[in-house]
Amino acid sequence: YADVVATCSVTGLCYVRNDSPFPFQGKVKVNTITLQDGTRNVSYEANLDMPAGAGVTQWFQIEVADPNTHVVVATVTDTDSSQMSENVLLHTLPKNITLPKTNLSVKIGEVNEDDTVDVTILTDRVSLYTTLTTLAHGRFEDNAMLVVPPSKTVKFLPFGTLDLQLLKDTLRVEDVALYLAT
Repeated sequence: YADVVATCSVTGLCYVRNDSPFPFQGKVKVNTITLQDGTRNVSYEANLDMPAGAGVTQWFQIEVADPNTHVVVATVTDTDSSQMSENVLLHTLPKNITLPKTNLSVKIGEVNEDDTVDVTILTDRVSLYTTLTTLAHGRFEDNAMLVVPPSKTVKFLPFGTLDLQLLKDTLRVEDVALYLAT
């Protein structure tokens, strides 16, 4: 859940919504990403100056891309460019898209001062619904995510004492292309 989010429908009708009890200033940006090669096109970008919520909504329209070959990513950032929310929107069923098979790998960093561990996902192609699993107790700050080449780094947040060796031994990465690739 995020207090300020943006989303778009399959028809290109979009909105950004402030559910925070505070005014919000920042930016909304909607990108259309080609699934075959990761080309990113800005579909919409605007500064935001929204009164306090809940439910304060601003509407806008984007040009619709082919949902079988593109994914839409709506991102809201604050005035410091910190990401408030990111919404990856696939406007068709996964069975309708054609994805090239990906070569995925992971690189596990050292333990950070806050006991988290940076995990970098490396890919040669667009990786949709990229999922990390492990037997180590904890969670990843993001999962079932979009990874555009060459990589994306997320944090592993341990529950209790971190077992780094178990994380290294059991970390697995997969994506939807493993089940759809032609």
